[in-house]
Amino acid sequence: RYLYLPPIVYFKPVKLKNGKPAEEEHKKDDKKLPRIPAVFPNPVRSGLNASLQFADAAAGRTLVYILDARGNIIRTQQVMIAAGNSTVSIRTAGLMPGIYMVQVVGATNAAATLKLIIY
Repeated sequence: RYLYLPPIVYFKPVKLKNGKPAEEEHKKDDKKLPRIPAVFPNPVRSGLNASLQFADAAAGRTLVYILDARGNIIRTQQVMIAAGNSTVSIRTAGLMPGIYMVQVVGATNAAATLKLIIY
């Protein structure tokens, strides 16, 4: 099984005033973009849990995929995150030492991919 999710690219609309970007409007739009989650500790010892931390997240169902170096889905976890700052635990029990990718897909289908090293 392979899961391919194309990278998400955010384009911010820029309003023009007299042919130049309106800087104040551009700064307001930055607050609407989601922040990339962080995984820690990284590297993590096999068998211990890693944490996935969300900042300024929207509440909702979030899917967490752990993929091996070939892109195969090793583990899938569905979590509910609260609005604002949230932390989710990722189980590493049963995973061999190596480099994995953690792919997070939010309720709005915004995706982020992070590297996780298990030793």
